[in-house]
Amino acid sequence: MKLRTVLLTVVAGVVTALPAVSSQASASTSPVPAPIGTPVNQTGKVVCLPPADWNKPGYDYINTYKSACASTKNWDRTFQDVTIGTEVDGRNDFRLTASTALAGATASVKVNDKEFIASGGHGQAQQSLFHAWDGTKGPSECYNPTQSGSARDDDGQRAPFHGPSTSALYEQKRDSLTTLTTRSRLAMYVPRSSNKPGYGGCWPTSLQRNASPFTQGLSPYWLRTKVVIGTGSNTKGLQNVIRNDVTLTSEDRRHSGFDGIFVSYLQRDFTDVYQYDPATKQLRKVAGTIASATPLVRCTKDRAYCLALRFAKGDVPSGSYYYAMTNEPDSYNGYSGEYTVQVTSPSKNVGVGGTTTIRYRTYVAVGNLERVRATLAKLGS
Repeated sequence: MKLRTVLLTVVAGVVTALPAVSSQASASTSPVPAPIGTPVNQTGKVVCLPPADWNKPGYDYINTYKSACASTKNWDRTFQDVTIGTEVDGRNDFRLTASTALAGATASVKVNDKEFIASGGHGQAQQSLFHAWDGTKGPSECYNPTQSGSARDDDGQRAPFHGPSTSALYEQKRDSLTTLTTRSRLAMYVPRSSNKPGYGGCWPTSLQRNASPFTQGLSPYWLRTKVVIGTGSNTKGLQNVIRNDVTLTSEDRRHSGFDGIFVSYLQRDFTDVYQYDPATKQLRKVAGTIASATPLVRCTKDRAYCLALRFAKGDVPSGSYYYAMTNEPDSYNGYSGEYTVQVTSPSKNVGVGGTTTIRYRTYVAVGNLERVRATLAKLGS
């Protein structure tokens, strides 16, 4: 998918990327979640037509998620989008939306009116994805179970490319004002039926068997997610944190190589990168596409809005490790100017006959740069 994966040798158990929240902002009128970004005309009717100007208006139309312009259909089922939220610091409205069109992936993270996530199409947003391989082949886009769906889900669709997903969604519900859960079977990002190669020239027919679930565009991997605003316990000072608990179950044959990735596609104004030092609890500015054994933070140039990820050590196979990575946009990754920040956990021997269940926990935090730094320090190592 539109994502670069690099395997590094990093000390096991090292901390990776973290949180943030804006201390600016207008007062929140209510902590009760509301639908994200519904566009209306002067008569009050919803408008879901692409703008004539494809510069900023067009970019925003595609990449700033609007539930009203997205599908609620998934295979033979219908789900409404789910929004959760809270009030941070008594004045900031913090909301997150899980999208049916993206099979439960997070399509929107907002602080007041500022959108963090670039959600255009079925390869972006904030989501989990995986690779499985054998021997020294390494990860391939043609064996890439992906939460939000398939690359072909956007074929023949019009902007904002939020039609139905191939990933099969079975549950998407709000458990409380600050908690939601989803359950799905993941699509293969490049489905077996694709008539064109994936990234690097791979062909799905050489990696995916001519049998169900591959012939349906699906994978033998099941995903359960629990998304909590706040850490779920001792949330004082951490209301700006999103805790993502992911359980992956494999019905696949055993593969010697495997990785799990949690990625956030950020809007194109998140141009600046900072690296967190757990020893000093400070950030230093870095540049470019980099990988790191310590957390990475993406910010707008004025440092008013930042997002960081931190992978907490989960129930993963022995020998697994974590690293953070951030990518600059190019023709493959963030082709309309988006930046990514991700955390990756390479593993071994995943599948029937090996490890069949893996649990990951990732913390996301949003806000200004100092709030991100303070949150990373509070979350610890």
